[in-house]
Formats: sequence, structure tokens, C-alpha cells
Amino acid sequence: SRMLMLNFKRRVQVAMIGIVSVSVLAIGAASAWFLISISENKNRSIISEKSYSVLAEMEFSLDMAGVFSFDEGMELFLSDLLLKQANIFFTDINLYNPDGRLLASSRPKIFEEGLVSERMNTLAFANLRNQKKNQYIHRERIGGLEYLSAYVPIRNPYQELMGYINLPYFAKQDEIRSEFSYFLVAFINIILLLLVVAIVLAIFISSFVTQPLQLIRENLSRVQLGKLNQKIDWPRDDEIG
Repeated sequence: SRMLMLNFKRRVQVAMIGIVSVSVLAIGAASAWFLISISENKNRSIISEKSYSVLAEMEFSLDMAGVFSFDEGMELFLSDLLLKQANIFFTDINLYNPDGRLLASSRPKIFEEGLVSERMNTLAFANLRNQKKNQYIHRERIGGLEYLSAYVPIRNPYQELMGYINLPYFAKQDEIRSEFSYFLVAFINIILLLLVVAIVLAIFISSFVTQPLQLIRENLSRVQLGKLNQKIDWPRDDEIG
């Protein structure tokens, strides 16, 4: 009977510690997802605003230069213009014609070396050309590197489509790692604190819960046939009473 009671007591302790551990892990997973979601939304907001800023500057510069369509032989002019804009906004800029073919880039080497296709991303082209969206942001990949990429259509003063501007956005990995490191350290500290509290509470509560069983065991061990046996004194009107 002692072994059975110890097992029951131990099961109560394990159950309580397990519930706390599972709850903490679930909260941690939800918090990590929330942090990732916030980071993703922040990066999308940054690249969205930046793409519209680049678009406004590009349309102004082309209007001032009297360029209302992208003709052959303008590659050098466009490359210089994109490079200037890239230095101002601290971002790479790619320019595609209305058919989705690359016209110029502030970083042409990635296209020359075949890391990225000279054709515009199919999903972006479909959303901007077929569904007439004013902006399209999604994730793209170069080898093992994943990044956000924003596309906006560029038009002349007559609202005629000239082409599409593309901004790849590489989030600062050091900042992301720093945020996750801070979260991880804080989360581990919370886990350790809650586990200590859970162990103390489990020991206290399991002892309190098994106290009536201990009382019954001790009194039953003194029961003798043919003699006057004293009733168990239990003041509360509960399941044990």
C-alpha cells in the first residue's frame, strides 16, 4: 500500500509538472510565431514604402528627362539612373519592360552570372499584368537565401505602362538574430522559474491531496476483528467523509 500511495503521489507531481511544462512550451511557440509575424509585417511595410518612394523618384526623373517609354539603346542611361536611386534608397533596383524582360539593374552581376533569371517572376507578372495590382510583394530565393521582393508598375504622365520596378529586400540578419537571442534568453529564464515553482507546488499539493489516503491507510492497518475499532475522525463532508 505504501508503494501504491507513493506511486499515486508521484503521478500527481509528474502530472502537475507536465501540465506546466506543456503550457510553457505552447506559450513559447505562440510567442515565437508572434515575433516572426511582427518581423515579417515590419519588413513588408518597409519594402512597401520604399518601393513607392523609388517609383515616385523614377517617374519624376524620367519625366524630367523626357522619357515616356523604354526604347532600345537606353540600357546605359537606365543603369546609371537605377544606380543613383539605389545609392539614395540603399536598395537594389531592377527594371523590367512591359513584357517582363529585364531592361537594367543596379546590380547587373547577379543576372550576368545566371543567379537570377532575366525574366520577371511569373507570379509577380501575373498579379501586376493580369490582375492589375498596383503592388505585389512576396518571397523569392537565390540559392539558399530567401528574401522579400516588391514589384510596382511604372507609368508615364499619360498613364501608359512603361514597365515594372523590382526591389529585393534583404532583411538585416544580425538584427533578426539579436531579437531572437533576446527572446530565447528571456524564455529560458521564464521556463526555469516556472519549473521551480511547479516542482514546489507539486510537492506541496501532492502531499495535501494524499494526506486523507495516508490517514485511511494508517487507521485500516489498526483494524482488528472481534475488537472495538475507533472510527476515522474526518470533519469535512466531502468524498473522503
